[in-house]
Amino acid sequence: LRAGDKVVIDGVLRVAPGTPAADAGLRSGDVIVRSDDEAVTTPADVRRAFVRVTEKGGRSLALVVSRRGTARAVTLKW
Repeated sequence: LRAGDKVVIDGVLRVAPGTPAADAGLRSGDVIVRSDDEAVTTPADVRRAFVRVTEKGGRSLALVVSRRGTARAVTLKW
């Protein structure tokens, strides 16, 4: 992940088979634009949402990603 306007899953950070990201359908190049129903502009936004969910005992995180300009809802489950 890299800081900037959006959080990007790119070729540097691949989505490994059998991981929650792969099971959710995330792909290299996806841009995470919302996490836990809040806008994402930095990797820290995603981390904060993950921490909020896990501190409440949650086992999933709703994301909206942009893939080639099309928004897709995905849910990470662990």
